[in-house]
Formats: sequence, structure tokens, C-alpha cells
Amino acid sequence: YGRVDLAKYKQGCSTLRNMYASYKGGAVSRAGTMFVGYARQNADEEPPQLVPFQFSVDQGYLLIFSDLEMSVVANGAYVLNDPLTILDVTSATTGPFETTTPHGFTTSDWVYLADLEGLTELNGQMWAVNTLPTSTSFTLRSILTNNVINTTTYSAYTTAGTAASLFVLTTPYVSGDL
Repeated sequence: YGRVDLAKYKQGCSTLRNMYASYKGGAVSRAGTMFVGYARQNADEEPPQLVPFQFSVDQGYLLIFSDLEMSVVANGAYVLNDPLTILDVTSATTGPFETTTPHGFTTSDWVYLADLEGLTELNGQMWAVNTLPTSTSFTLRSILTNNVINTTTYSAYTTAGTAASLFVLTTPYVSGDL
């Protein structure tokens, strides 16, 4: 945005992403950040603490400590428990999800849905378990708005899909200690 009469003007840039301009000229790369997901916390709690953890040269993690629990981010995504196969999704106001085996979820667990054919609006996102009608069924709510998921407003479920709960480790640290 400076002197357009200089020959170097055509080689310059107006926006640098994950870089900064060096005082010697040129641009230098910097480590960037990426939004991975929302942190589990209640509105009245202190914000979670992010702790980098380098296990080895090849394995780096981000530990997210919040009130009495810790979750882990690796390779740009939350670490999840083993996924369960979704057998069916009822097209109803609360849209119960049916799994092929008992899921073991509890109310307020976070669940990541993937590979759904139909209901593509829910794919690749984290949701909170709302209710547990049976050991193989569950309903969902938004982790942001707390609104129950109404599957009648989404595309029809056809087949396939998985649900994997967020890996959460119980810790002795309350949010005030962090």
C-alpha cells in the first residue's frame, strides 16, 4: 500500500497469514493456531487451562484442564473413545439415535457424530447427550445453545454413521485451582 513506482511493489503482499514481516525485509513463518472445538466448562467456572505436552519429538498433545476433568487434543482434533455404530435415527422431535450395542453414555457426555448418510447437518460435529431412553438409544442437544436436536428439520437418515464420546479423564483439580 505504499510506493507503486518501485519495482518490488509487484512482488509484495497486502495480507500475510501465519507469517510476519521481518525487519530485514521478507516474510517469516510463525506457528499458527486452529479452532479445534469448544472446551467443556460451565458458565460460572474459571476458563479451562491449556497445557502443551510433548511426549516425544513426533508426539505433541494439548491437555485441557477444566473443573475436575481433563480432555486431550492430538493431531488437530479431540481424542475420542472408540466409536459405536449407529443403527437407526428416528425422525421425531427428539430424534433418538439407536446404537448396535449398549453405548455407556451418561447425560451431558459429549458425542462426535461422523459418516452419517442422511442427517448430514449433524456430521463432523460435537453434541451433548440429552437423555438416555434405553441402554442403546440417546437423544442430543447443542453444546452451545442447549437446545434439543429436532431431527424432523434435517435431511432424512438413510444408513451408517458412528458416535464416539469425548475422552475425559477425572482429575482432582477444581476450576479455582487451575
